[in-house]
Amino acid sequence: MNSKSSSLITLILFFSFLFLQQAYCQTNFQPGSVITKSGDTLNGFIDYRNWENNPNEILFRVSASSQPIHYSPGTIRGFVVNNEEYISATVKAEISPTQIDQLDFRPAIVTRTYTTFLQVMFRGSKNLFFYSDRIGKQHFYIGQYPDFELLVYKKYLKEGAREKVIAENKNFIGQLYLYLQDCKTIQSKMTNTAYNKKSLESLFKTYYDCTKGERNYQYSKEKIRLYFGAVAGVSVTKLKLTCSDDSFEHIANGDYEPSWNLSAGLFMDVVLARNQRKWSIYNELFYSSYMANGLTEDFFSENNYKIYNNSIGYSYLKLNNMLRFTYPVKNDLFIFINGGISNGYALSETNLTIKEVRFYTDPVITEEPAMDETRRYELGFLAGLGAKYTKFSFETRFESGNGMSVYYTLKSKANRIYFLLGYTF
Repeated sequence: MNSKSSSLITLILFFSFLFLQQAYCQTNFQPGSVITKSGDTLNGFIDYRNWENNPNEILFRVSASSQPIHYSPGTIRGFVVNNEEYISATVKAEISPTQIDQLDFRPAIVTRTYTTFLQVMFRGSKNLFFYSDRIGKQHFYIGQYPDFELLVYKKYLKEGAREKVIAENKNFIGQLYLYLQDCKTIQSKMTNTAYNKKSLESLFKTYYDCTKGERNYQYSKEKIRLYFGAVAGVSVTKLKLTCSDDSFEHIANGDYEPSWNLSAGLFMDVVLARNQRKWSIYNELFYSSYMANGLTEDFFSENNYKIYNNSIGYSYLKLNNMLRFTYPVKNDLFIFINGGISNGYALSETNLTIKEVRFYTDPVITEEPAMDETRRYELGFLAGLGAKYTKFSFETRFESGNGMSVYYTLKSKANRIYFLLGYTF
């Protein structure tokens, strides 16, 4: 069982590497158009990556069979794909750190110039653009091509009455006040505007509703998708006990046979936006159980011996939480890998030793707890590999739990392999 578990983990890690490598190399050409420097539009196909951070280069094909052409912000004016607009720009971006332990005491911004594709959030009488750099820091811009104005925002430290406190340079509020000043009723909302997509999007919607201005394009934010379903299958559990003193040898030395049991659960898969929806947070309310029987024998002579028949078993209700990566193979066929943790609480427990002792007399048989104290909470680590076709899925999953022992000198581990069928409602 141990060698099989190790082989399964190795296989899952190997396929994880292959999937991530393939995902990086995979192309996803979708109908799109490129706007040339002169303003002409070239229709064709663009390798759409559902970018989390703004791209600095795209691949474009005139036809589905033609060779791809690389375009950078310096060679085209912009592009449109999957109802998303991007425009070439050379802009300043604020580069101060955002982590609390790295903030400085200067409210003044520190900028660096980048040439990139800005994402269009609003295009019309007033424009709003977005740029997420290579480390995921967000920047927003107003104005028109090719002159873009950075909305200024920075977190910094200042000395408080007793300790350092976090302050904010929110000059972007004043910039927006001047930029959107033809709507007089927007001032109160502007004061509470935060420097993020959701808040600025709401502000510009309010502005357009207020002024009835020309709105040629508005970015539609992708929403998180929820999927619900059920899984069921079998588990193979191998209980491993190791001890460091003689008091638990009669338990630890038992050769516990693998336990085959039914398992089932309900799941909620939270599919995240962007990155072509390949990442999701997979959650399960899951039931699993096992019964491990092990025999320990100490024979001193034919009429002088001790036999311990140990039975250790648990049924758990578990909350499993995993990060899942799904890779499209074709049409409705997907392959996925996931990993995470399980938190289980024991609904029922078997903790029994039947002891048979003979010392030159008739055997004496007694029953007693295998362990005087046990732990009903089990923490485990999960890794799985599977495939999904339409609403059906199959997964092979490995789990390693910390078992039931509360004793320092008795270590417990419950290794499980699951074979699960799933159905999405």
